[in-house]
Amino acid sequence: MQRRAYNACLGLVCVLICTGMSYWLHPLYFHDIAWQKERDLPCNYEGIFTIALFTDLHFGETDAGDARSKAIMEGILVREPAIDLVVFGGDQVSGWSVREALHEKHAEALSVVAGHGIPFATIFGNHDDQPTDPQPLVLYHWTSPLLAAACLALASTLYWPGYRKWACSAGLTAATMAWICWEVYPSTRTKDSLLHHEKARHDALSRTQEGDPSLYGQSNYFLPVTCHKEGGASRFLLFFLDSGGGRTAEGLTLGQLDWVGEVSRRHASAFSVLFMHIPTHEYAQTSSLFGCWGARQEPPSTTGPENGAMTSLFRAGVKAVFVGHDHENSWCCVPKRPQLVQQPALCYGRHTGEGGYGELQRGARIIRLSFLDTAVGVDTWLRLDDGQKVEDGALV
Repeated sequence: MQRRAYNACLGLVCVLICTGMSYWLHPLYFHDIAWQKERDLPCNYEGIFTIALFTDLHFGETDAGDARSKAIMEGILVREPAIDLVVFGGDQVSGWSVREALHEKHAEALSVVAGHGIPFATIFGNHDDQPTDPQPLVLYHWTSPLLAAACLALASTLYWPGYRKWACSAGLTAATMAWICWEVYPSTRTKDSLLHHEKARHDALSRTQEGDPSLYGQSNYFLPVTCHKEGGASRFLLFFLDSGGGRTAEGLTLGQLDWVGEVSRRHASAFSVLFMHIPTHEYAQTSSLFGCWGARQEPPSTTGPENGAMTSLFRAGVKAVFVGHDHENSWCCVPKRPQLVQQPALCYGRHTGEGGYGELQRGARIIRLSFLDTAVGVDTWLRLDDGQKVEDGALV
């Protein structure tokens, strides 16, 4: 009887570890107060702040492709000398090809910008957190419940006659630890370790923040941009959200949207734009109520919940949203009557890296935020790898 009680307690402890350990450890890997530094970025003396968006670099597929990607970024930075911040919009690496060299290839993707001494901020895409398999979603999403069932089954065998108790206990412990590793490593450690490596290599230039530990994903943070004028200071907010992918579910959560609203309320007079990797459902629902331009060569590959993300962001004061992910799209759509549509301007970046699929000429989206007198504006254009400046337009 005592032995059975002991086995029952052992099984219960293992199952509780399975179900609770990953949640308990989740904030532990995100939170490092030493990195919450003064983050304000300055406008230039004219009240202008210019951003280059490099997205879908896909380092790690071939050495020749990586060299070509670095040459593309180099050429764009030479032709756009007024860049104040580079945003890496996700999929810096092709995780399934990189494997053990994940951190080195991520650092290599940042090296050109770091070499120019330009501050940069990163977000993660689905392929940054995809170290073994180019099509892992079904496997990853089913592994946790299968391991949970295995843990429960092994726990029940502690009561079955004819089984060696030590073997059952060992199997149960192994399954428990496998589940913990699977839950904690994919959801936090891959992206978290990339961020730690980025900070270790480029702490002077990296403006990436660890983000609120209570939110889903890793790259949920904001950067204030301050413009000092004679009449006082004005502020832009640059939001960055983790749209998931790889070994975590794609899409934005209500918690992330609420957080944007909360930050916006704390900076009530600020003007904001937002960067994430995967487009939301609204990218597939543009209509005649929008004015659109740019390359549109594939349907937006949107996933995740239809939770009114763009309406929520619009009400929080976000004026424009920029994504990547779909390599054959580089269009922008601006609501003709924003108060009727209740959405910010929707924009893609431009496939920058040589790696990954797609036949579009490589390049980058340039975004210019301006505060001139009382007028606030957002302009954008594409700078292609051959030096052309195309698709120039105003978003706000």
